[in-house]
Amino acid sequence: MNYFVFSACVAIFIHVIAPRAHAQAVPDTFYYGTSTPVILRVDSSRVCISFLESTSIYERTAILDNFPGIGAPINTPDTMDGYRVYAVISANGYLQLLNALNAIEQVDIAAPFYRFPDSVAAPIGKRLCVRFNDDITPDSAENIAQSLNVILIGEIPGMHNVYTAYNASVNGSYTVNIANTLHLHPSTVYAHPSIGGRFERTAYRTFDFYATYQPHLKRVIGELNVRSVWDFGGLTRSMTVAVIDDGVASHEDLPVGKIDRGIDFYGGVNFGDIDMDPSPGVSEAHGQGCAGIIAALHTTDSASGQLESSGMISIGPRTRILPIKIFSDDGDAFETGAEAALAIVWAYQNGADVLSNSWSADTPWMDDPTLSDAIHRAVAFGRNGRGCPVFFSSGNGYFSNCQYPSNLPFVFAVGASHHTSDRYWDYSSYGPELDALAPSGNWTNESVWSLDQMGSNGYNPSLMSDCLPQSNNQNYDCHFGGTSAACPIAAGIAALLLAKDSTLSAEAIYYIIRESADTALAWGAIAPPNDRYGYGVVNAFNAILSISHGDLTNDNSIDLSDLSLLIAYMVRTPRPTIFPSIMLADMNCSGTIDISDLNWMIYFVTSAPGTVPGPVSPCFRF
Repeated sequence: MNYFVFSACVAIFIHVIAPRAHAQAVPDTFYYGTSTPVILRVDSSRVCISFLESTSIYERTAILDNFPGIGAPINTPDTMDGYRVYAVISANGYLQLLNALNAIEQVDIAAPFYRFPDSVAAPIGKRLCVRFNDDITPDSAENIAQSLNVILIGEIPGMHNVYTAYNASVNGSYTVNIANTLHLHPSTVYAHPSIGGRFERTAYRTFDFYATYQPHLKRVIGELNVRSVWDFGGLTRSMTVAVIDDGVASHEDLPVGKIDRGIDFYGGVNFGDIDMDPSPGVSEAHGQGCAGIIAALHTTDSASGQLESSGMISIGPRTRILPIKIFSDDGDAFETGAEAALAIVWAYQNGADVLSNSWSADTPWMDDPTLSDAIHRAVAFGRNGRGCPVFFSSGNGYFSNCQYPSNLPFVFAVGASHHTSDRYWDYSSYGPELDALAPSGNWTNESVWSLDQMGSNGYNPSLMSDCLPQSNNQNYDCHFGGTSAACPIAAGIAALLLAKDSTLSAEAIYYIIRESADTALAWGAIAPPNDRYGYGVVNAFNAILSISHGDLTNDNSIDLSDLSLLIAYMVRTPRPTIFPSIMLADMNCSGTIDISDLNWMIYFVTSAPGTVPGPVSPCFRF
């Protein structure tokens, strides 16, 4: 018979056959988990002691100073419910030590210090949880608990007959033993001690070898590996962004499985030169850089030892790319607006959810009605009538007007801001049509990094021999910038919003990205929006947060669990953590968390479906 089975049999005998008047002399070394018992290990070098509240600090000190076997107190967070941890001078006679401590009148409970098998501390205080059978009345539950010196604190909202409870014994009964006794009781479904712990937030972890070269994206996603846009629940859909440019090729950070079958429209106004190979020319990588900003996979593992070539970050690692080529293999512009119009129409009719266009006419005064009509059709009819949001770079022409087609009223015009200071770049064309800025560089020592073609193709190394670090850097573009790099950031945010809520219209996407933009900039006396900054610098974290209010549990729904957490936040000290942002609790979008949010949540959760409009969402200006 192995040790665990033996321990379990002994425990059952103790609980069922031979109850003791003076608690359980032998601490149980397991508790009952969801489907299997959980093994605990008693750390005999430590002991947990809780004194009665009536015992003064001086009395406690005097008792322990004169008590053989007890060493100095240990300052550790691995305790709870009034226990303090003390060193044990000798492991010999550990059980006798516990019994002797529990025999002291002023000692509430002296309990073992538990660890899991991997040596991680398992802080166990006086709290436990118990679920009684569905037919057990509250009075019966109280009677069962009282027979074991357990106080039922209260039923968990939304969970019938599931109680939090408290070990009120003053005769040394260990919480683990009591929980196991309750678990074996015929009137319960389960019982277990409440294990304390510092729960780690499961943030989206990324190993990003070129982290220091990509401040442009970290500027908008939140705090990398702490709380970022990827920590929001519900971002499960793989949305498709059409990159209408000079082509996209597969890459170790953009594998072929993430690239949908695209098309080459260059020279195809009469459909004579159209082909299904949207690969870039040997020396081109402009569309490649845009696609990398939108959808590069990068390694989702913070462990060291990853390939140096792996780790380029993007706005949306789940996002797919639809490559549509409108430039020649040597980078010449499309011949007419009609070719671009073909590309726009084909994109929204062949699966694109978002259209990213890092190109513009060389003057803000150009106007091609056919191209404008095609763009309008995408915004109006794409995605089965919800519309495809269409993003254009405002242009790098130093103009005081956004360059066509970004100046059209039904597209989202993206200008460029400095990737660390948020100040607009002077090359970035601006004007009243500008919607927002996104972080970018200036192609030199203040550029941003993205994908190049693999190997010797593309821009690097022939055009960028100065890229650092030198090891395997030829697969990356270290001099990407301009409004070309800014536009795909905004398009990538749109894809994230649709991944969270695919019912949003193109107009709603535009509105959310504008209104959630950061405005703590050098506005001077001009309030946003203005010609230089539009509505501000786009912020992916704020954009997703703005449509997530009320979802305190971050599971992409608003229900009783959110109400319970909001109540706990209102009444408990310390307050529970609401991750990734406390503003998820701002039900009424007032900018503060107060009783009105609780009232709103109660109204929303308890009303019949469809009878209330839902929380006031989106919320902006954080």
